[in-house]
Amino acid sequence: SDVCSSDLIGRSDTEIENRKKNQDREDKINLNSADQELLTRLPGVGPAIADRIIEYRSRYGLFKDVRDVMNVRGIGPKTFEKFAGRITIK
Repeated sequence: SDVCSSDLIGRSDTEIENRKKNQDREDKINLNSADQELLTRLPGVGPAIADRIIEYRSRYGLFKDVRDVMNVRGIGPKTFEKFAGRITIK
């Protein structure tokens, strides 16, 4: 659900900021439940890496920490930094 600019007319800056923060929170991708299509929305993640994340999950169980995704081949610190703010495990 995109925040439409017409929805924000007459709202205070604080309200707008809070709404954007809530939208960001909703936009986080859960590493423990996302399918390939969702995972490929992350910067630096294509279909092959998305498949490896899913494979890792099925082999080793759910991610216990978001940084554990760096155990997946093809995801190092630089790639992780690109999407760290957009993922969750909850």
